[in-house]
Amino acid sequence: MKNTYIKSVSWCPVHQMHVVILVNREKTKWLPIFIKADDADVLESLLTGEKIHMPPIKGVVYQITLGTNRSNPYYATVTIKRGDQLVKKKMYYAAAIIIAARMKLPVHIPEEKMFDVQKDTSYKIVRREDVRTALKERLDRPAKPKSALERLESQLQDAIDSEEYEEAEIISKEIEILRDKYSK
Repeated sequence: MKNTYIKSVSWCPVHQMHVVILVNREKTKWLPIFIKADDADVLESLLTGEKIHMPPIKGVVYQITLGTNRSNPYYATVTIKRGDQLVKKKMYYAAAIIIAARMKLPVHIPEEKMFDVQKDTSYKIVRREDVRTALKERLDRPAKPKSALERLESQLQDAIDSEEYEEAEIISKEIEILRDKYSK
């Protein structure tokens, strides 16, 4: 069992999903866990120190373990100490990782489930901030130039809307000439 910590909350362009990267203390092993956008937002808020309202946990969280449930590998085991008893709760990975981030606890993962860190990896993970910046740049980028026919049709509509019928007639003739040229 390796103690792991949350390295980052990122975006995986290959899978089009948010991903939490868990690494061991030595940073020689890592494990990506794919999560929903809402869970990624909560984790990001917790990691940046933002105060968010979360329901209280009854007891003291003792240990969080991922990947040991053979009957359902997508569930984590959260061990909670209530008085003298240790209560084991099964929950989705994302919920368990959110609890780990909230309590600042390590997450225990069997070593065989983790990947070796390689200097050159083809598995590309992108920071969420980079995705937001790229999307903003894409939206701010001017649209592709229109074809001559599309541009003339747009000008024709503008001329009709502004009731400049002589101009609309000239543009309409230009459109006819262009269509005849392309149809031959």
